[in-house]
Amino acid sequence: MIVQVLTDIGKKKPIIMNAKVIDKSESTFKIKYLSATSDMFNGKRLYKYEPEIYEIGEESVTDTAHDEREIGFKKVDDEGFIKTDSDNDYLPSGSESDYDSESVTESENSEDEDEEEDVYEAYDDYEDYEE
Repeated sequence: MIVQVLTDIGKKKPIIMNAKVIDKSESTFKIKYLSATSDMFNGKRLYKYEPEIYEIGEESVTDTAHDEREIGFKKVDDEGFIKTDSDNDYLPSGSESDYDSESVTESENSEDEDEEEDVYEAYDDYEDYEE
């Protein structure tokens, strides 16, 4: 099972991180966080589970999923995971096809890139926070 965890890593606001549940008791979870690495796979950021196991209370869990695919990740052999572009196979229908999506795509792409960098930077801050 995968959980989304509200995590305080020393930023102004807590962030949500994905984690794999290793063990579950009545009110606690033992988890491993799925974190961005500096490695790339076919031009995409590679994500791996941290080796450390953390224990969290169930009140920190904001959402659950069955596996990594449900949260937008694809397993890459034994290397780790990459984010999938779930909209790649989307074909607009009817009036949507007339919509000028080019300008929206550009702004969405820059927001996605900024968000990915924020998560990566947050992970870097998290490592500093742990030390």
